[in-house]
Amino acid sequence: MSHITSIVFGDIFRYENREYIFLVQADNITYAARILEVNESKIINGLYEKRVASNSVLEKNILYCYVKLETAQFKGRIAHFKNTGQDDFRLLIEKLSYSLDAKDKKQIKDEILRKDSPVPIGLKELIRDISI
Repeated sequence: MSHITSIVFGDIFRYENREYIFLVQADNITYAARILEVNESKIINGLYEKRVASNSVLEKNILYCYVKLETAQFKGRIAHFKNTGQDDFRLLIEKLSYSLDAKDKKQIKDEILRKDSPVPIGLKELIRDISI
């Protein structure tokens, strides 16, 4: 796998017509959060709110591991961590000309480092030292 160059935490790229937030890369693993479309974001957030209302335990459920984005280009969408580290970005990716704002970057880092976060341990270890 070729490494992605000149891309840093919080940069946005497109791969196979989907938008992603670059998190970190180590060895042959690229960690990225997929930015879901508005309708997908509403569905997952709605399911989360129903589960919260029924007092379900959600902390370790990867389906509900996401951040609501506030960066202008992504209002109404979520950054989802479900398959982070599992996607194969070997083919050409398209780095977009914008990045997340500092608040979204902080929320993403906080969600990844949350004690019960179900993201891969390797991602937690790598993200801990990233400055925002």
